[in-house]
Amino acid sequence: MKETLEDMPAKDEVEIYLSNLFKGQRSCRGETNGWLVGNDTPCHDFFHSDVDGQSMCIGEPIEEKFDLQDFDFKWGMSCHSFSKGLGESEKAFYKKYPAEELPTKKYTLKRFAEMIYDLIRIKNGLEIS
Repeated sequence: MKETLEDMPAKDEVEIYLSNLFKGQRSCRGETNGWLVGNDTPCHDFFHSDVDGQSMCIGEPIEEKFDLQDFDFKWGMSCHSFSKGLGESEKAFYKKYPAEELPTKKYTLKRFAEMIYDLIRIKNGLEIS
């Protein structure tokens, strides 16, 4: 993670990182089953809980890249619970990213990138957009 707010990654940097992280992977269920993962692919179709045979260790490289340890990101990702470090932003965060949205078509890789970017903003003392 960067040292100053000026060095904080831009939203498109987060999107590019995640796009590259999942590049070449295929969805394993849902309407996109077998398709290559892209920004509009519902996350539900290509990563999910260990019970479905997918490892949730995908959170670890994201946590390390963007220094999200304060949120226990790699553990909180599967249950959508990052309250450890959200502080005053918790209510706004969960209003913008409700758990009910996760299994829907609306929660795409692009939306996931927006959520991670908002966590980075919160970590840096900024409000979410």
